[in-house]
Amino acid sequence: MKTCLFYTGTTLVAIAAVLTGVVLRLSSIPNDIVIRLDDTTESTFTPKQLTQSQIQTFEKEGVVFAPSLLSEEEAIRLRDAGEYAKERVFSIPKLFGTSWYSDLAFDLWRTSPDVASLAMQALPKVAAPTLSYSKNPQTNNVEFRLLRDAMFQYSKGGAGCGWHVDDAGFWPTEEDRDGPTIWIALDEIKVSEGGGLAVLNRTKFEESMSSSSNVTLEACRQAIAKNTCSMAAASPECYAKMEDSKLEWDMKPGDAIIWNRFTFHRGVAAVNNDAEDNNFVKRRYSIRYMPHGSKAGPMVHPSVGPGKVFDGSPYYPQVWPQLNEMETKALERGLEADMVLSRIIPMAAKLLLKKVFPSISV
Repeated sequence: MKTCLFYTGTTLVAIAAVLTGVVLRLSSIPNDIVIRLDDTTESTFTPKQLTQSQIQTFEKEGVVFAPSLLSEEEAIRLRDAGEYAKERVFSIPKLFGTSWYSDLAFDLWRTSPDVASLAMQALPKVAAPTLSYSKNPQTNNVEFRLLRDAMFQYSKGGAGCGWHVDDAGFWPTEEDRDGPTIWIALDEIKVSEGGGLAVLNRTKFEESMSSSSNVTLEACRQAIAKNTCSMAAASPECYAKMEDSKLEWDMKPGDAIIWNRFTFHRGVAAVNNDAEDNNFVKRRYSIRYMPHGSKAGPMVHPSVGPGKVFDGSPYYPQVWPQLNEMETKALERGLEADMVLSRIIPMAAKLLLKKVFPSISV
């Protein structure tokens, strides 16, 4: 019994040491850059607006390709700003690694004036036609908020996440509302080389369904409910059918893919994935906008409690039809990290106790 307690205590100390390092990193996001945005300023990014034909394709298929959404110069400027911002925000893969992508970082807009301008002023103009239904019943105006952005890269050796719909990590809201994801290539991507993205052609998938088939989109979602990236193993039937119904594009920096939250997609591994090539780096930036009335899921900043409507939180700011002055002033003062010492320790302690003592109630 003493030996057991000794090892348990040693494990607790070791984990506490790791957590201390994580907490220090989480609590030390620099706040030396001032981000000032308001409705009197214009973004230095001028994305190409969607045509009516593209909007109709998005509504029918749940996905549309938007070539030259940004100019190549704008894409390079975004890439450079994102690379700098990535070093200023906490990133789980930097601590624990991932087999899918490298250098994954969220919420870059909070630490970069350029990225904030793109995310809060420029790209909402692109997203607005896809959210025409998102009306505030009190004002009858279309309103929506920025949910989350991310920058990450594919390098040779990475697997990419299999066929999936974004889980709470990328889309931390309840599932009663959708919204658009805008995915922008920051490096040249060729289908013949891999390293890009495949998206499901919903019409082709549904047209191939027989009346007796159990391979439905909902069944495929349920198959990966507990393991987002595992479609190939969890449901070979879904995986095969999606492979037969996929869309891929050659992309240059600034090209974009826009898809509905519930549209299946997957990362594409390099065709010659075993070869060592340090120059094979495929970076991408993605951003998500949520409609009015969306409710928070479990993985959000504590300024919005789980199950609560995203209203008034500068961590998920209103970006349409205009910015909210209170929220932009908070951004100008600087936003804290999503997780700080006072919150992570109790959460980690509960998880650890449950792991060591499964029968305990915490």
